[in-house]
Amino acid sequence: MKNRQTLSAVLLTALIAALAYVGISRGPVAHQASPAGLALGQAPTTPPTRVAKPPAVALPVPVAANDPFPFRLKNTDAPIGELVRNETAVLLRNAFIDTALGSGLAIPAEFKTTGDPLTYVAQARGPATAAFRRHIAASGGKIISYIPNNAYLVRVDADGASRLANWSGTQSVLPFEPYYKLEMKLLEMALTGQALPEGALLNVVLFPGSEPAAANRLAKLGVEVLSQDRTPFGAKLVARVPADKLAALARLTEVQGLERHRPRRPANDLTRPRLGVDVFNAETNDVGVVTKVTSTNHLDLTGEGIFVNVNDTGVDGSHAAFGNRIKGPGEGKDPDGHGTFVAGIIAGDGAGSDTIKTNPPPGSFEDPDFKGMAIKAKLHVLKYSDSNVNNHVSDRWLQTESADYHYFQRPKQKYTLISNNSWEYEDEKRLHVGGGQL
Repeated sequence: MKNRQTLSAVLLTALIAALAYVGISRGPVAHQASPAGLALGQAPTTPPTRVAKPPAVALPVPVAANDPFPFRLKNTDAPIGELVRNETAVLLRNAFIDTALGSGLAIPAEFKTTGDPLTYVAQARGPATAAFRRHIAASGGKIISYIPNNAYLVRVDADGASRLANWSGTQSVLPFEPYYKLEMKLLEMALTGQALPEGALLNVVLFPGSEPAAANRLAKLGVEVLSQDRTPFGAKLVARVPADKLAALARLTEVQGLERHRPRRPANDLTRPRLGVDVFNAETNDVGVVTKVTSTNHLDLTGEGIFVNVNDTGVDGSHAAFGNRIKGPGEGKDPDGHGTFVAGIIAGDGAGSDTIKTNPPPGSFEDPDFKGMAIKAKLHVLKYSDSNVNNHVSDRWLQTESADYHYFQRPKQKYTLISNNSWEYEDEKRLHVGGGQL
């Protein structure tokens, strides 16, 4: 037993001596984080080697044949239900990125930034706190909007992005690629070789304060600006874009987003009975047979003292159901009829119900009463497409004109104001810049 212990001690001593010799002969070893093992866009532990821009590598996640968003890039196969709760996930319209993974995205060269994009997606390590926002400002950055999860779209140059990435409270700083700027349909057209239709109109959203520089660059691309509007994110231009300039337009550092310009169209499917505004009271005789049914308003609410801004095709001001409760430039003729229909649902008092030609109407009952939701409310009507007011009627005008009239031009007005928009953008059901303004 004693000999075995002695032998073990000798072997251990020899091993330690050998390791010491190897270490002395090779010199000190620098401990550097391997870039391949870093989180996407995340700085390594050693401050001097922190970078804001990660290398792009092959896309690791294959696209399923039945994927409804085949052009959305991903570096993770986690389902959306998990990603929305993942603090290191960055969820963009055209990309889902888990910044804790050491892989980037295979972005096509024509939609990838080649220099300083001047805009980055900065993600906090954990919740985006006031301290994180202070560090963004201290790095020379300006926050444009929030991006899930725990991130901001930040207007900042490459040096500022590196300083921000250098802070311990930063999870990642990613360049805002031209690929991310396009709505999904435009992206599909670009990647499948479909040219823009001749004379196509696009909504071009610019970064705040970039209008003068953008004007020169847009002119050089042959882009014709037809109108300009404000959004919470920056100026929005309605522009006619040459068929072959989509990628070049997306690469402009002044451009924040690109969408197809869509005309508005009517959309409404709500009725008074469906919303339970009517309260029915039945009268019966001695044997329990119903002899009369009357209806009242739920909680006796009639809309009195309320103004409703109706943005639609106009309203027929001569209709008996409105009396003299209509104002605004959209009051008068309504060749389409949709605006009058919507206004009737909102505030028609039922007058004229006895003039219907078919009784009962299809799908209804005999002697119907076509009352609206708030039969004493007043209406301020604007046309959502009105060349007499301005071409390409802006979302901002639709949403502020009535308020300006009631609270600024007539400051004694005390009515509560509600805005109704029973229309939609053609071929678009998802949230976009117009929806952000509403």
